Amino acid sequence: MDISLVQPGLYIGSLDQRIIAQNPNAHILFLAEGDEDTKVDQTTRQRAMSSGRLFLQVKGREEEVNILSILDYTYEFIAHGLHNEKKVFVLTQRGYSLAGAIVCGYLIKRQGLTLKDAIQQIRLTRAIAIPSAYGSRQLASYRKAGGNCNTAVNDMQNALAAQYAFLFYLSFSFSLSLLTHTVIAIT
Repeated sequence: MDISLVQPGLYIGSLDQRIIAQNPNAHILFLAEGDEDTKVDQTTRQRAMSSGRLFLQVKGREEEVNILSILDYTYEFIAHGLHNEKKVFVLTQRGYSLAGAIVCGYLIKRQGLTLKDAIQQIRLTRAIAIPSAYGSRQLASYRKAGGNCNTAVNDMQNALAAQYAFLFYLSFSFSLSLLTHTVIAIT
């Protein structure tokens, strides 16, 4: 089995049916790539807590997933399982970046770790479970926002808007410079 222990009760890895069979009372969080994100409503959350099973389909490839859209649910699910002294398995198809990002998010919020410290803790037992560059930017924003997804999303949107404004300014300045040189050359 391709599973690693991150801390007591919390495991990370790739999906293997033997894990489910050998741990019928465990909380299993499985994230799969798909065409659209799973919508998690209150009924789905309650069912997941009582059954110990949460399946989330996320839009896009593992490296491109908007993890901020699911960190609240995954944090709640992991914390609930560990609080009830259950084993919690965070699984993806390969057990790499997305699983690493979700566990990092949990460690950042629960233990107040920095992104670097959360990654180091995971890498002690699972060197390949590293959040993607995009996932790392989201987690850094999440950490800065104190584990608040909404604030992190707003911060990332503001940073993106500032980058677009700067690019527009550069483009406008360059166009103005070309126009000035053209006018001077004509006269």
